[in-house]
Amino acid sequence: MTTTQKSLQLKEETIDEKSSEKKHQQQSSSFKDNNKNQSMLFKQSSLETSTKIKLLHTIKHSFITQMVIAKKEILHIIRYPWELVLWSFMPLMWLIPYVFQGQMLLGDALESNQFLQLTGNSNVLGFIFIGILLWNIVDTAIWGAGNSLRWEHYSGTLQFLWLAPISRINLMIGASIGNTLWSIIQIVLQFSILSIFVSWQITFLDAVITLAILIIVIIGLYGFSFTFAAAILVFKEPGVLTEFVDNSLYICCPVHYPMKILPSWIRWVGYLIPFTWGAIIIRGLMLTQESILTMWQTIGILLLLDVVLWTIGCLTFRFAEKRTLRTGKLGNY
Repeated sequence: MTTTQKSLQLKEETIDEKSSEKKHQQQSSSFKDNNKNQSMLFKQSSLETSTKIKLLHTIKHSFITQMVIAKKEILHIIRYPWELVLWSFMPLMWLIPYVFQGQMLLGDALESNQFLQLTGNSNVLGFIFIGILLWNIVDTAIWGAGNSLRWEHYSGTLQFLWLAPISRINLMIGASIGNTLWSIIQIVLQFSILSIFVSWQITFLDAVITLAILIIVIIGLYGFSFTFAAAILVFKEPGVLTEFVDNSLYICCPVHYPMKILPSWIRWVGYLIPFTWGAIIIRGLMLTQESILTMWQTIGILLLLDVVLWTIGCLTFRFAEKRTLRTGKLGNY
């Protein structure tokens, strides 16, 4: 073998060694990159799993808190069983004066062409009864959930609840759940009693839809009660504020009369309250036998109002909570 051939062979061996080293480095680099990517994916997966676990824990903790507060509200109601008996008959007592007044103005048949043109039905007693029945929900939302923190204040337990490691919103939601169950029991009993005196043409499906609409109305009204509770938390005057709001809404909402007879500026106030849309839907189902499909726009407005009122309620309650903590007036009367 000549010297030239040997040098060429050495060069080829050197090139082969370098290429093998380069391949080894590339393999090593790709292995490191793969390990790095796998490590990043593992960390990301662990972070997502940890976030999901924390979220589930928060939801579970919030649910338990709400159920405990709701149980407390229900136990408080059960301790006064005669209130359930009283409020089961109260709508009937409220309805009786309108029967006598209607007979005086319309005659024994209680029929009016003007009423028929405004409402599309001639069942005056049924119209008023539905309004009175639904108004109990508004009263419960304002006097019950809206004043729940003030009752805790009077009982001397508000500061203990405020220092507990729980969300204050959960306190309000728990109170709302308890009062919702109370409202549904009241409405079922009141409807059963008053159905003896008022005739209905309603199917089982209509009854189920009516109950669903009632629940949607209740949810929206408790969103409104959060705003009301925030105002009471700041101004500390539940009696005056509650009476003013309750009676003002009583005028603006179609409890005893249709919305059409109200002045336009009062009418728009009533349209901002879920009670109004719930009353329109339920009266349509029970008095004029309208199909639920023809009222989808009204139901959509009711659902939208629920979302808006809950958003405003939570934001105003957060603001009132921070303001109360900042000023140090939580325990002040």
